[in-house]
Amino acid sequence: MVNRYLLDTHALIWWWTEPEKLSPKVIQAISNPSSEVYVSSATIWEIATKYRKGKLTQVEGIFNHYVKLLEDDDFTALDITLSHAAIAGLFSQQHQDPFDRMLAAQSILENLTLISCDSALSQFPVQIYW
Repeated sequence: MVNRYLLDTHALIWWWTEPEKLSPKVIQAISNPSSEVYVSSATIWEIATKYRKGKLTQVEGIFNHYVKLLEDDDFTALDITLSHAAIAGLFSQQHQDPFDRMLAAQSILENLTLISCDSALSQFPVQIYW
């Protein structure tokens, strides 16, 4: 059985910069050769936005190389589709973070388990792994 995961933004950043912040079972899941690990375009957008605003100084050395890093880690890019956008916008949950809403929509529509320690995502009908 193949496990399919979608990385939340903090999980991707920690994977690249501070892996000790990830739980041991998350490290094992991401490292498992039989796992399929996806990174949303929304995650790269969020990293770029926060980096531009000076909120993510720890990504300075890696941001210009994210495509190579994704390839090296054998992560699959997940583009945003019209269906993803529609579901993210239609969620009735009060959670307002557009990036979290998009990741939740993608997780549901693509049948992916979301790797995240963000308790706010529990408002959405997604499977979370931490």
